[in-house]
Amino acid sequence: MIITHVSPSVPIKIYIAGDMASAKNYIRKFCMERGACFTLSPTDFIYTGGAESGMCIGLENYPRFPKLGEDLIEIARDLAEGLLDALYQKTAMVVSPDDTFWFEFDQLFLLFLL
Repeated sequence: MIITHVSPSVPIKIYIAGDMASAKNYIRKFCMERGACFTLSPTDFIYTGGAESGMCIGLENYPRFPKLGEDLIEIARDLAEGLLDALYQKTAMVVSPDDTFWFEFDQLFLLFLL
């Protein structure tokens, strides 16, 4: 007998530049601590004044660890903030079905750390 588990779809994407191998290791540790399922794909960012390589990290409402939509957004935001530090990046973006969140390190805060 096959048992089917179903949860509401809440697709969330995280976009960030940086080293994919480092991101993969960070995401593995994050998953072990939080119980989540992510996808990781390379992507290229082309924007006004430049371009760089990075990744798209997908988060779905994995039926093995079902969560409410707002909880998934919190998980994605926590991962994005952790990846900013782990990948030495200044910006990241989280895209949910209803909202897009832009994370940017405060330049004054960075100067304070020096």
